[in-house]
Amino acid sequence: MIKKILLLIAIGCGIPFVVLVLSMIFYSFFPGAWQDIDEAEKNFQKHKVLFILVKDFLVASEYRNVHILRSQERGTMSVNIPGNNAVHIDNEDVAEAVYLLLHRHGYSSISKKGNYIDFVRVQTYNTIYYGIVYSSDGSVPDDSAVQFLTSIEPLTEKGWYYYEARYNEYRQLHRNEQYN
Repeated sequence: MIKKILLLIAIGCGIPFVVLVLSMIFYSFFPGAWQDIDEAEKNFQKHKVLFILVKDFLVASEYRNVHILRSQERGTMSVNIPGNNAVHIDNEDVAEAVYLLLHRHGYSSISKKGNYIDFVRVQTYNTIYYGIVYSSDGSVPDDSAVQFLTSIEPLTEKGWYYYEARYNEYRQLHRNEQYN
């Protein structure tokens, strides 16, 4: 009888402990996984200098389409030019800002697509994205700027937006279009 009671106590204490440990591991690998507009605003304000440094560099860049992944070599970006896809980021301050955003502050990629610069915070199985996007021409980004865009809200800084992109929800909203 005592063994059964001790076993029940061990299970009762063990399950919450395992859940707590798994939660801590999850959030260490996916910081800000459940981000919302308030958390995005705080994150943007905290790292504003880095965002603006990268944004200014990419807006001034001669390349219309740029992609920077966490897995890329430090100080390089991918561009769509024939013969050489990898281009060196020639500004060390920008290279450091990119590194910090991607490796210390939880962003998985930074992209420039036309007039938009997209800082992807979380990407889960290619179906859900959260991030911050900048519009250099003042227009509100749409699904041509962020693939599968389902929600976008302005941050307090002009031209900056928090967004959510959810493939399944987008597909439901646009089921009569090309994503059937």
